[in-house]
Amino acid sequence: MLEPILLNKSNLCFILTENNEIIGYVAVKVYDEMAEVGPLICPANRVEAAVLLLKTILGSFKGLNIFMTIPKKETALLDILFKAGLKEDFRVTRMFLGPAVAKNCIYAAESLERG
Repeated sequence: MLEPILLNKSNLCFILTENNEIIGYVAVKVYDEMAEVGPLICPANRVEAAVLLLKTILGSFKGLNIFMTIPKKETALLDILFKAGLKEDFRVTRMFLGPAVAKNCIYAAESLERG
C-alpha cells in the first residue's frame, strides 16, 4: 500500500526518529491544489510524536486544501486540526471482520477508500 505513495515524486513522507529508530511517520499525497494526509502512524504512548508530525504537515502545506481521515478517538490530533482551521466534513463507520488491527497506535488512515 505504501509503495505507490512513496514512489510518487509529488508526494512526501516525514519520519520521526529516536536513537536511530523510527517512532512515527506520515505520508502526504500532493495534488494540484490539495493534499491528502495519511497514513500517519505512531505508538500509542507517543502522542507528542504524532502531534509533531502533524504540525510539520500543517506548516508545510499552507495555502492548500488539506484532507485527512482520522478516528474520533485521536483527540490530541483533532484538537490541532481544529485549531489549524480544519473542520469535520462527515463521519463514517469503520467495520472489521475479525479483530481490529490498529489498537496500540495513534493513526490516521491512508485514505477513506483504503483505510
